Amino acid sequence: MDELILAPRPQTDTRTPLGDLVQDFLQTDVTILPIVTEDLATHRLVDADIALDELNAASASSAFGVTGGQQREHSSFQELISSPFMRFSPGPVDYVSAATGPDTERRVVSFGVRLLTVDGHRVAVLQRGARPEFGRGNARLEILAGDEAGSAALLSALRRLMLERSVLRG
Repeated sequence: MDELILAPRPQTDTRTPLGDLVQDFLQTDVTILPIVTEDLATHRLVDADIALDELNAASASSAFGVTGGQQREHSSFQELISSPFMRFSPGPVDYVSAATGPDTERRVVSFGVRLLTVDGHRVAVLQRGARPEFGRGNARLEILAGDEAGSAALLSALRRLMLERSVLRG
């Protein structure tokens, strides 16, 4: 019994299939990178979505969702890419309809990941809509970049585009 208890446990790779995809894009070990979060008022999620779509188009990539049912709602971006318990994988994007004017609406990503290149920096962004039933009253962006400059470049471009393209203007 002592041998069994003292035997070293086999090391398993905790990176999920989602983590493999993000790591291939960022070209660095994603399990050690810090996450930068940006909380948004719920009514500004549509502006962020428009801005991210524009940045996404410049990167020639598309958004993808995450499998994992309700468990993903309770997990940070870091947990989605590195977990020994859940094998989070790319899946369909979740959308919500958001008002853009008195008579217009837009389909907005409410749970999805975007892989972007901003000013030469590769950046992964998890976009989440507000989900009060899961304790999240605001929308949130969780940003993962290979270096601090990547996160800063994304946030700078995002904030600029959110002001320029805001549905609240005009």
